Amino acid sequence: MRIIFILLPILALIGVPAYGQPVNEVVGLTLPTDGQIVYEDLQITAAIKTNISVKISVYFEGVLAMTNSVDQGKFAGSTNITMTVPVSKPGTNTLRVEVWQTGTIAGGLGQEPWGSDEALLLARTVIVIREYRLNAAGWIFLIFGWGAIISLGIFSYARIFGIRKEKIVEPLEIDTGDEK
Repeated sequence: MRIIFILLPILALIGVPAYGQPVNEVVGLTLPTDGQIVYEDLQITAAIKTNISVKISVYFEGVLAMTNSVDQGKFAGSTNITMTVPVSKPGTNTLRVEVWQTGTIAGGLGQEPWGSDEALLLARTVIVIREYRLNAAGWIFLIFGWGAIISLGIFSYARIFGIRKEKIVEPLEIDTGDEK
């Protein structure tokens, strides 16, 4: 009995799951690296290596962004499922991808002990940083806008400082027409 109390904390520390793992890897995920800067929509690829029914869910900041299901029998052996997920929020985003086996579940694939009809096969979480790049139209607009502002400033200063001294009238010499 003592050995159980010693082994359980050790197994918990090294990360042994309570309900088992898939006997072979049935899903491979291609995700961005953690901390990657993203300029466009993300391409997420799941490689399903066995003939099972799966559901893939993608969450951004805990909100479901996209889901995709593949029924058993639609592919044989191995297939790639590619999803394009928009990252619309600038700044830091938490991306979580979950792959669930749906339908009939073989024993030992991580299902809950009470016998759910879904089993979480794989879940990965990464952080992506959304930034924006200017396209050609943006660069043209930016150059035109700054060119117009700088040109207007130069024109105004040239008009103000280009007045000749003899054309400037002193304030006390201005004829207002009030005197008779």
